[in-house]
Amino acid sequence: MTVTSLVIAVNTWKNVVREAHLLGGLRAINNPGSKVKILPNTIHNKVAIFNIPSYDAFIKVLRNLGLVLVGIDFYSSPEEIEGIWPPEWYSFSRIISNNDPLHDSVRSWSNISFHAYTEQNYCLADLAGRISFQLEACEVRLRDLSESYHIEISSLCQLQMFEAGKEIKTLNSFNIYLAVHSFLVESCSLRDYLSEFMRLYAFHQKYRNEQVFTMGAFRKKILKKEHECDAFAKILYEATDPDSEDGWLAELGEYRDLVVHSVPLAQANTRSFLVQKLSYLGDDKYLPSIALPLPANPGNISKKRSKGIYFSSFDEWLAAVQKDAEESKLATDALEYCCLANANLTKLATDIIKYSPIEPKTPVFTKEDIIEMRTLE
Repeated sequence: MTVTSLVIAVNTWKNVVREAHLLGGLRAINNPGSKVKILPNTIHNKVAIFNIPSYDAFIKVLRNLGLVLVGIDFYSSPEEIEGIWPPEWYSFSRIISNNDPLHDSVRSWSNISFHAYTEQNYCLADLAGRISFQLEACEVRLRDLSESYHIEISSLCQLQMFEAGKEIKTLNSFNIYLAVHSFLVESCSLRDYLSEFMRLYAFHQKYRNEQVFTMGAFRKKILKKEHECDAFAKILYEATDPDSEDGWLAELGEYRDLVVHSVPLAQANTRSFLVQKLSYLGDDKYLPSIALPLPANPGNISKKRSKGIYFSSFDEWLAAVQKDAEESKLATDALEYCCLANANLTKLATDIIKYSPIEPKTPVFTKEDIIEMRTLE
């Protein structure tokens, strides 16, 4: 007699509202249940609605439609829906294949800080706390940028101003530039905290007397000497090399230095506009979206501006306008760039946890920890 085992998968729909942030300022709303609605409407003003087979299929279905995920807001209480408390926000990395929330890295560093305090290791407790804060700050700034994109594209559609392929700048556009500035500043603060940690705990034995508080100093004093004999140092040395194809940390620093020390992003080139684009949804459906082209070669722009007057004649300026117009067609979108930078930084922060002399430890509260209980009226 053959016994056949039957495995029944129970599809549990959670009582939570999910709002997926997508590139271009798009949104995918999933109220409790299978229905998903895309915002804004298609270019023909049709509502894009589809069903997902299970709660866990949400992300996979979005990606199968060609929609690129920035992150998801989770609304699980009336207070979050009413705006009293913020929703739980998770940004997602396209370079992590299993789609684990980057938010776990924030929690891990916070738990290292807690454990270090209990062990009276105040140096590690302070530094791990700073790293945890900056990881969360980058997440929030990325959400702010995505939100500013959504406000822009929603306003254009509501006012029937959207024209695919056209450049535009509205009263909402300033907030997009400002959000990019904020992300760049916060991300480079995180970058420097990570370099401080690596000097103290990954390369402590050789460089205990070196003062390193920035990634630039870390590269100059440590990576330059170690990259030929240490595999991890080699990866970081390439990442901090402005001439390397893998120099993502160097490029991030150049963008940050540009907006902090040289010129606002909106004035980095002779012209800067948002580009109205179409995002293909399948079945001949197109969604309106926007992009903010980032200026290429931020380091070169900073060097030119450090010499004083950017253009010596009107003809030189006019030639630059034409050149910038062509380059902007191939430029990277600001939101897409910040997503990738955030993912890379968080991956680096996750990878170096192994160098911590103290493991993450989740705080556990018992009855003995309760000082007082009050009833709120």
